[in-house]
Amino acid sequence: MGVFWSALAGRLTERWLAAAAPAAVFWGAVLAAWCAGHGGVDAARDLVREVAERSAAAQVAGLLAILVGLLASGLLVSRLTQPLLRLMTGQWPAVLRPLAGPLVRRAGERLAARSARVTELERRPYSALTAAEQRELWRLGAWLDRQPVPVELTPTRLGNLMRSSASTVRSYYGLEPAVVWPHLWLLLPDRARTELGAARARMDAAAAGGLWALLALPAVAWTWWTLPVALIVGGVSWGWLLPDATDVFCRLVPATFALYRADLYRTLRWPLPTDPGTEPAEGERLTAHLDRGEVNRPPLFTPDA
Repeated sequence: MGVFWSALAGRLTERWLAAAAPAAVFWGAVLAAWCAGHGGVDAARDLVREVAERSAAAQVAGLLAILVGLLASGLLVSRLTQPLLRLMTGQWPAVLRPLAGPLVRRAGERLAARSARVTELERRPYSALTAAEQRELWRLGAWLDRQPVPVELTPTRLGNLMRSSASTVRSYYGLEPAVVWPHLWLLLPDRARTELGAARARMDAAAAGGLWALLALPAVAWTWWTLPVALIVGGVSWGWLLPDATDVFCRLVPATFALYRADLYRTLRWPLPTDPGTEPAEGERLTAHLDRGEVNRPPLFTPDA
């Protein structure tokens, strides 16, 4: 039991630190902004002196209050991160949907124009292309690989990355990730779960970093430098770290289906597809079975191994 409680305490400590560490940085920056707006170093010294003059009981109570505040604010931002990611991936509420139409049309026009340019370049022999055109072809090809089919375009860059990942799985294997993923997740080995969990954690951390920066903007009332710091942190988090983390996660999802979908077929006693040409149709049948219990013909389960 001692080992059990030690392990449990270790996990709780790790979770507390994960939630409280960003909050500590945030509130430390807010405190620094307050001191800068109220006398700078002198204000910090007065604050330290005031705390030192308190009784030991008051100091302990204050420390506990600070720890609880850090944990509460960290958990609050953690809970807000998921709704924020839904907005950033194009899952907008009804009140914002009128804004999505023009953005989706613009994304569709950009997709059509770049696809036409790639087609134009590919019609010419590769050796006849200039160095600049070869780089352009490579860049546009890489961009198109991260775009969904036109009917699945979203108003946001992150949403198109996520849709592209799902489109790849749907196109290659006929499986609908939203339906099949919970079943596949239960079959994944620890290493695959760890990699996927780490990639998703990086997405959450980047989204939360931008949210912390946004919450720090009111501190501009105390000192001007809060604004550029918040803008830099938010820009790096949302403009660089979050798209990069999302791209990594969206590459891992199709790779997971490529490596472990056969385990899903075997565990469900569903006949394995015999060749890549017929696999999309078999995947659609399996998806319908898992989603609604529907099949186009009576399934013939394979015998247990």
